[in-house]
Amino acid sequence: MFRRTRQAQSTVEYVLFLSVITIMTVWIAGDAFWPKFADGLDAMQSSMKEMVGDGVVEGR
Repeated sequence: MFRRTRQAQSTVEYVLFLSVITIMTVWIAGDAFWPKFADGLDAMQSSMKEMVGDGVVEGR
C-alpha cells in the first residue's frame, strides 16, 4: 500500500481556519465599534441637515 501525503488538504484546512478566525475578528471588532460609528454618522447627518437648511456654502 502506498501512503499518500495530506499536504494539500492540510493547506486547505489551514486557509479555511484562518478565514473563519479573520471573519470572527472583524465581526467582534464591528460589534465593539458600531455604537461610536453610528453616533458619528448621526452627528454628521445632523450637521449636514443644518448646513443645507441654512444655505451654507463652503463652510461660510
